[in-house]
Amino acid sequence: WAMANKEGSHWEEEDQYLAALCCAAAGSEAGLELLIDKACKKWGKVREELTLALPSLRSDDLTQRLIERFGNTERQAQVDCLRLLSLCGTPASFPYIKPLLDSGDGSIKKAAINACRGIVENLPPLGDISVFDSIELAKKWKERL
Repeated sequence: WAMANKEGSHWEEEDQYLAALCCAAAGSEAGLELLIDKACKKWGKVREELTLALPSLRSDDLTQRLIERFGNTERQAQVDCLRLLSLCGTPASFPYIKPLLDSGDGSIKKAAINACRGIVENLPPLGDISVFDSIELAKKWKERL
């Protein structure tokens, strides 16, 4: 990562991203900022790769840092936080996630459900789900947390 991120480096952005993925998969936060940036800007394109790499960084410390950084009341920040927590969050995030399962915003509710799935069952995020299914899944997760 030091070579990829070195000032004056001729590494392309994609190469830096791949180096950051390797670092994360090996348990190093060295390229984490780049991965967070990609997750926030291009979730649909990088989700599968991050699903493989970020669980190696799962910790209460990182969970708390993500909540402090993104867990405000702005909708997209909450969705970004929940998406990241689904991959590297711990049960320490449940007090943050549980109220969001009641959100009237479908994208927040779905992201909260996926965060629970990732943290508790180590399952990948769900794709499209109906409003009815999201309500039922949210109820089940609230009972479990």
